[in-house]
Amino acid sequence: MRRVLFLALVVLIVGGAPSVLFAQAGSEDLVFINDNPPFEAANASMGAWIKDRIGIGFVPESYPDLSTYQTTLRQSLLSSNTAPDFFKWWSNFRIKPLVDEGLLEDVSDIWAEGVKSGVWPKTVSGEVTFKGKQYAIPYHYSHWGVIYNKKVFQELGITIPKTWDQFIAACEKIKASDRAPICMTLEGRWQSTLWWSEVIMKTDADLYLGLVSGKIKFSDPAALKAMEKWVALSKYYPKDMTLPWMETYPNVVSGKYAMTLLGDWLFTSMAAIGADLDTDIGWFPVPSITPKGNGFVLEISPIAIPKNSPNKERTKKLFREWMTLDGQKQWVKTFSESSPAGGGLVPDKAVYQSIKNAGLFGTKVRYMPRWYEAVPVPLCEYTMDKFAEVMLDSSKLKQVMKDIDDYRAKMK
Repeated sequence: MRRVLFLALVVLIVGGAPSVLFAQAGSEDLVFINDNPPFEAANASMGAWIKDRIGIGFVPESYPDLSTYQTTLRQSLLSSNTAPDFFKWWSNFRIKPLVDEGLLEDVSDIWAEGVKSGVWPKTVSGEVTFKGKQYAIPYHYSHWGVIYNKKVFQELGITIPKTWDQFIAACEKIKASDRAPICMTLEGRWQSTLWWSEVIMKTDADLYLGLVSGKIKFSDPAALKAMEKWVALSKYYPKDMTLPWMETYPNVVSGKYAMTLLGDWLFTSMAAIGADLDTDIGWFPVPSITPKGNGFVLEISPIAIPKNSPNKERTKKLFREWMTLDGQKQWVKTFSESSPAGGGLVPDKAVYQSIKNAGLFGTKVRYMPRWYEAVPVPLCEYTMDKFAEVMLDSSKLKQVMKDIDDYRAKMK
């Protein structure tokens, strides 16, 4: 009945039949609502594995349209008749409204068990922690860095850049070969934040955190100075920045574009279109611009239990198994994704080993929240469009940053 009501919400909201991939669930299976159709088979496999372990499994229901998914899910949480057993969402300020409205179940006890057992480092729970309590567990963590075409680098004799100057020199060499050095599109809007935040945190991580918290203005001279290097990157983007982003990364696989800045979750999609993750695709962290630029983005996609879920206790048992070391090893095997559990688990592919070899699972790494989740949603939405303005016309830098300061001031 809940599944039928959930679908009715979709029809009501979008005014027609939903474009949804449905799994056939047995009455004993929990239902996992998510926005990742490409992971449908992997999710089903993970659900079956946990069921074999503890007798409680899950089946996925995936919604390909992001806006429909977000709207429908928010509506479904309001009633025990429509709330799913658990669902995938975003962290930090993206999940905070659900916490503030009392729509999510507290899972602090599950985190406490994971930390006490030594499987999970305590520091990685920050993105789902509010007033000392956790309201979700990790679906996946993703390290952000430069994903590049190895064959292009080999053809042009480019070694992995260790400094910012070496990175710019590589961009120049790639541009001279009539390729776009850096993959970029503004079609999805959120891409405009990627290199902006990376350049700031690689200049001064504290400056980035100050901009996140609002303690530092966007028009601050130090911020504007740091942004000059961000503005300078525009000449390395493709001439056409209107492609849907799902059509851009295949150009990295083909070599039309040499590099892209994204989370390591992209590896799975690249492999799905034929990329060999040992020989075709490589990874390296964005080099620091100054010694203070020691921040690294760690993105978390969490899964949460609605307060109105009729199967909360069974779902909590499933979450506990998900968070065990065996559960995370199975996750890595099933999804070909990495996990910070157990000191760092990665698939047996060279591109993942690059992340581990860079020390990004170490306890001394300074992780930064991704801009998309780190600030209130209205501010994020506003800055996405404003950053794009600068990328298209660098002369607007100072005025745009003042506009953002003015907007933020009005939010208070």
